[in-house]
Amino acid sequence: MAIAHKRVCITGGAGFIGSYLVQHLVEHNEVVVYDNLYRNAIQFAGVEGHPHLTVIKGDVMDYAATRRALELDRFGLSAHVLATRDGCTAERCPAFALLNDANVIKSNLKAQVFDQYVSRYAGDWNKAAPVAEKETPVARAPESTAPAKTPLASQYDFPSAASIPPVSIMNAEPPLPKEASDVQAAQPTAEGNVSVPVPPKRPQTQAASPPAR
Repeated sequence: MAIAHKRVCITGGAGFIGSYLVQHLVEHNEVVVYDNLYRNAIQFAGVEGHPHLTVIKGDVMDYAATRRALELDRFGLSAHVLATRDGCTAERCPAFALLNDANVIKSNLKAQVFDQYVSRYAGDWNKAAPVAEKETPVARAPESTAPAKTPLASQYDFPSAASIPPVSIMNAEPPLPKEASDVQAAQPTAEGNVSVPVPPKRPQTQAASPPAR
């Protein structure tokens, strides 16, 4: 049975199992976590800062911290439990002797804060989930009206990978044709037959003779 539209208090809610439970309840419930944050696995659950989540640092083994959390009574839950279980009123309640400051709980008993929260949100608890609106179809670009491609005439021949023989760079180059060999042999190969131009030497200036004394 799914839990929805409830106010859930989870002691140890920042532990491994508790944070997993918070992760599954926080979307459709108001969750209050009471934990000493020793492990603080809730920081990896992706729910930090969620508007439905309230984290209170404390240890249930620490009587003073637990008592202070009850005295704050943010949502009127402590006052509601005392009223329904023990029949407490703002003027008379034996549990007030266990608290250092019962003023907030007395005010919540008079104003019935918890009942106000329930009446405020009860109308939304049984509502069906809103149906997602249909997405507006995206306008598509008009199809191209370009003429269909026509095959090329047979007089054109384009080489392809299948028509080109494989070439290996590790093999020796094939010999040149006879005509190319004759032309290469007719060219002068001796460097002495080729005159290389030499740039002229830069003229050197003579030092001026010292004046006669």
